[in-house]
Amino acid sequence: MDLTKFLTTSLILLLLSSCSSDDGVNEVIVGKWEYSTHFENNVQYFSYQCEKSKLEFYKNKTSVQKEYITGVNNDCEILFENNSTWAKTNENEFTFDFRPHNLPTTAIIQNDSLVINLIGFDSYGEFVANKYIYLRK
Repeated sequence: MDLTKFLTTSLILLLLSSCSSDDGVNEVIVGKWEYSTHFENNVQYFSYQCEKSKLEFYKNKTSVQKEYITGVNNDCEILFENNSTWAKTNENEFTFDFRPHNLPTTAIIQNDSLVINLIGFDSYGEFVANKYIYLRK
């Protein structure tokens, strides 16, 4: 009788342990995000793209960024697709490569928004502070 209890308990523990996540990654960034708005030097810009740009972050720590543009015949064409990897740097803070800059970029999760701040210079050498906001889809 003791052997039966031991085997039953062992089987239950084995089944419970097999129900855990496949890779242990359960970060808030994982999922689909869609472009919402963009600020340049605190001035809001609106997208006139035929399709809103998208970011998707996967559990295997890879990501895909897709940007669209209206083509010559008013059809929607993909402007570029950027594949990258991501890493967690702090609580609700992640890094990945964000085009068009192709530099390691920090993304911060604030409420249900993914906020990307980029600081640099435009083609005239003027300082530019960009803020992109994506919403969970």
